[in-house]
Amino acid sequence: MEVDGASTSNRSASTSNRSASTSNRQANAVHSRRTAFDLFKQQQLPACKPVLTPAWVITSFMLIGSIFIPLGLVTLHASRSVVEIVDRYDAECVPKAFRGNKVSYIKNGSIPKNCPRFLKVHKHMKAPIYIYYQLDNYYQNHRRYIKSRSDQQLLHGHAHYDTSSCQPEEYNNGLPIVPCGLIAWSLFNDTFTFIRGRAELKVNRKNIAWKSDRDHKFGKKVYPINFQNGTLIGGAKLDPDIPLRDQEDLIVWMRTSALPSFRKLYGRIEEDLEADDVVVVNLMNNYNTYSFGGKKKLVLSTTGWLGGKNDFLGAACIFVGSSSIILSIVFMLLHVKYRRTYRGTSYLSWNCVTFQPPKTTDTQPLLHVADMKRKKKKNNVGPDRNSDLPEFIILQIMSHLSTSQIVQTSVLSKTWYRFQKNYPVLDFYLLHHHSVENFRHHVYKSLSHFSQAKILLEAVCFPLWPEELFPHLDSWIHLALDNGLRKFRVRL
Repeated sequence: MEVDGASTSNRSASTSNRSASTSNRQANAVHSRRTAFDLFKQQQLPACKPVLTPAWVITSFMLIGSIFIPLGLVTLHASRSVVEIVDRYDAECVPKAFRGNKVSYIKNGSIPKNCPRFLKVHKHMKAPIYIYYQLDNYYQNHRRYIKSRSDQQLLHGHAHYDTSSCQPEEYNNGLPIVPCGLIAWSLFNDTFTFIRGRAELKVNRKNIAWKSDRDHKFGKKVYPINFQNGTLIGGAKLDPDIPLRDQEDLIVWMRTSALPSFRKLYGRIEEDLEADDVVVVNLMNNYNTYSFGGKKKLVLSTTGWLGGKNDFLGAACIFVGSSSIILSIVFMLLHVKYRRTYRGTSYLSWNCVTFQPPKTTDTQPLLHVADMKRKKKKNNVGPDRNSDLPEFIILQIMSHLSTSQIVQTSVLSKTWYRFQKNYPVLDFYLLHHHSVENFRHHVYKSLSHFSQAKILLEAVCFPLWPEELFPHLDSWIHLALDNGLRKFRVRL
């Protein structure tokens, strides 16, 4: 029984030890998490904090400029190497008799809409040559227009899918319309044929749409149904025997544009065009842009390694690079003209040891270098080159030093020691004295010295700690003001 009791007590002790160690590990984990969270809240986590020195900033701007300017020149050259022919035909293809009423012309189906255009090639155009139609002042991004479609119907057909968003082009004569909506209803329907000399140029209209659109947005078993059969005819008609996936002109049109001026791909000419060639374009001017003041253009364009012709990217890179170079030059000139030491705290506005050179008066003339040299020779003292400096330079040097540094450097020369005693900037520290009473006596003695010597004070800095100094602060300020104090500061 004693053995069993001992084993039971041992097991309970080991269990309590394990639970204690587990609780200690959990407590340490919680403490470490809290410590990390506290460091995060107090912004004390290890981080890279670059110091923006003048050399670093100037070098960075110069490096940015040296990168962006060549990049912009290369990009601009690639854009300018693209050969492009743009021809606006909407106004010229209207007969003179109808130019006063273009809407009636485009809506009258009995009037022929064919229109020949002549395009001259000014520079060699290497195949493939892309054919675009461009529409201006055409807002495909209108909210009601862009919502008037059914993506589920385009992919799966009209069965079992809601097409209420397609109104008013949802049903016609009680039958559903496939594809429904205003976007499909307004499909572009101008056509183009191209002739060079006596031969017609073949236009390849395959693979003009995005592959992702063909494979994932338009069904291969979805066919047009009841499309453009109503009284109000919109744009082009679709072949009911060809599935929507293979009608790429519709797929290109259904990808709406975000801007009112846009281009859409019509096809490709896979033959080179030589310089001075004349291409005859027989087009059918069917699409109505006259009702809203739109414009229609035909564009023939080659491509480069950056795509089509677009000077914006190159111009933007050149602008950024030039601006960076100009800024680096400006910063360099400022740095050369107003050079300052690294971490020079004497330039800070809250530093008490700031000094403006006092104005010279008749009672306090500046010591000249020659007079100081004569005095040094008369006294026959060892070489003291610091005393050869003019008075205003010595005072300017002192203005960049703290009070303790001024006292330390005063041993360099007698002149510096004399200036140190009469230096018109007082910065009082309680830490330099053993008690508040001694500190108070020191302040009164220093201010009285300047008052008796009739030396104007430039700046005075008093501490506001401890509270025993508060009753004497007013009298110190009045005494300093009587000495012509110009700047007064306190240290919290």
